[in-house]
Amino acid sequence: MKKGSFGRWASLGLVSFVFVVLMVVFLAGCRETPPANSQPFEEYNAEDPVGIIAEKFVYNLVRDHYAVCATFFSEAMHDTMTANALRRAYRGVVKNTGAYQEIVRTDYTFDGNYHIYIFMVNHEDRGMLVRVVINESKKIDGLWFDYAVREEAVALPEGVVEEDITIDAGTGYPLRGKLTLPANDSTPVAAVVLVQGSGPTDMDETIYGNKPFRDLAYGLAERGIAVLRYDKRTFSYGEELSRLGVELTVVQESIEDAVAAWEVLAGDSRVDSARIYVLGHSLGGMLAPRIVDETKASGAIILAGSMRSLVDIIYDQNLYFIDQMPWEERQALLKDVADEYARWLQVGEMTEAEAKQETLFTLPAWYFAEMVRYPARGFLEQSAYPVLVLQGSKDFQVTEKDFEEYVALAKERPHMTTKLYSGLNHLFMLSTGGDNPDTEEYLVSGRVDPAVCEDIAEWIGLN
Repeated sequence: MKKGSFGRWASLGLVSFVFVVLMVVFLAGCRETPPANSQPFEEYNAEDPVGIIAEKFVYNLVRDHYAVCATFFSEAMHDTMTANALRRAYRGVVKNTGAYQEIVRTDYTFDGNYHIYIFMVNHEDRGMLVRVVINESKKIDGLWFDYAVREEAVALPEGVVEEDITIDAGTGYPLRGKLTLPANDSTPVAAVVLVQGSGPTDMDETIYGNKPFRDLAYGLAERGIAVLRYDKRTFSYGEELSRLGVELTVVQESIEDAVAAWEVLAGDSRVDSARIYVLGHSLGGMLAPRIVDETKASGAIILAGSMRSLVDIIYDQNLYFIDQMPWEERQALLKDVADEYARWLQVGEMTEAEAKQETLFTLPAWYFAEMVRYPARGFLEQSAYPVLVLQGSKDFQVTEKDFEEYVALAKERPHMTTKLYSGLNHLFMLSTGGDNPDTEEYLVSGRVDPAVCEDIAEWIGLN
């Protein structure tokens, strides 16, 4: 990555070993920000975690404190970007956005050398993205601005009610949630717990202007099914969870809260406790069979899941993006990825003590090794409960290669149903990425295809 780079950001362009939506990262959830021109959030402090440094920079930026922002820059950035130059550049971008409102979410990737944070900032007329690149010395080496799709308000459908709820697994991390269900139903209804993919996402699984879990909740409730969704623990308590260090696994990240969510539904008199299903998306789909095994859930609904290891999926994701790079860049990166992949494959052979001493993607190898010990395939091969597996043909992150493994297993297990949707992407929305889609298509606001909700509801009705 070019140091001292500055400009409008046009894509989520991948660098070596980048984890896309299937990324496993832990950040604190977004905080409310006061209006621009208030006092600076805080000055630069090299002792802060890099995520807090990125937050501080953006909070100062939206408040027009450019001199404070400049203290976050590396020497290379200072060579090309003064406080006055930053002011001119930023003002030039936001002049057409209307009044500043709030920072609504954060994304993160790590390429082995740089921490890359992407903030979505809402303004009165349109949203914008701020991409901050932080080097190993905790200084900003790159900065990009671009306009973003504004999150449009979607009204609760007629005949559907929604109430706030708290998910508490008894671990000291209570989570905000929402229960969406058909109104005025006199008999207990079937229900679904939504389990998110990787990364610190909110209860809607928000990705820029897209909210796939909100769409699923509304669509299924319209069809007579209650849906429980909640903020992910890493979204609400990212900084606290980072202190777990090598002890952190998907158990603390996802499974404990999913089990607690199932218990909430099982104890609700409006819900038929014999018809509660676990719906997992992406990494959540990989975990869904394990969660069903730990509860008395009636079955698993797997959206864009996989029975392969997380390491294999990340490897394929990297190859996909490297293949789209210029030839000169591809050659060096392909060797780097192949060498690193050989090291990744050893994670399944590590003892717990060994895995807790190694690192993959800035996470302890134990995070990955623990999943290897509980493979989704093993749970599905032993299952007798109904399983529904859905996949989009335009998904470049979890692909038809993963889907075909489910199809093959379903031939041996009649309780498994599979379906492939033509033209849908990883979010089960219509792909806008052409023949070689990438993460840039997530900047286009979309809705989950109604056929997905219709098929899930019909399948639940038959089981």
